[in-house]
Amino acid sequence: AWAQVAVIHLGAHADPEVIRELLTDLIARYDALRLRFSPTSAGWRQRVLSDPGPLPFDVLRASAAHTDPVI
Repeated sequence: AWAQVAVIHLGAHADPEVIRELLTDLIARYDALRLRFSPTSAGWRQRVLSDPGPLPFDVLRASAAHTDPVI
């Protein structure tokens, strides 16, 4: 299985919920961001999900001294 992970450092005034909505809209708009690959006996199978489900999305604080949200 493959996964793409990204850490985005945001300013203190960034709204994580707005970022989540933007990423969800982006994924809905571009088929390539909804591609899934699975192995079969004939090789790899590619499919595009019509609804990928909820976006895995966590907001973390790096430390008490560093108060900017990290998505």
